[in-house]
Amino acid sequence: MHDEINVGVRIVEDLAAQPTSSVPQACGSVAATTAAYDFWSSPYFKPDDIRDGHIKATLERVKEHNIVLMIQDTTSIDLTTHPATKEIGYLDNRYCFGLKVHSTLAASIDGIPLGIVN
Repeated sequence: MHDEINVGVRIVEDLAAQPTSSVPQACGSVAATTAAYDFWSSPYFKPDDIRDGHIKATLERVKEHNIVLMIQDTTSIDLTTHPATKEIGYLDNRYCFGLKVHSTLAASIDGIPLGIVN
């Protein structure tokens, strides 16, 4: 299990360093790319496990503050020209396809991010 955690950390570091790159570009090698896809396919880790850990850590940080700002944002992910997309929703008109993401960021009164809550 320790090796899987190390792979997970490496994936996050690679993707965070190049957030607009594809997985193979961000990982930088065939071996690292294969490890990333194997990690995501692993029966040991599920996206809910990662989200649950983040939610718990965010709640602990929020408890340390008397006032917490909940900053909301909506963004559009335009997948109109992506070759692998089919039957996804419209964005602002019938010619643009993609999805909307609405997030809520918890922050301290000093503007320090505490985590995504929604």
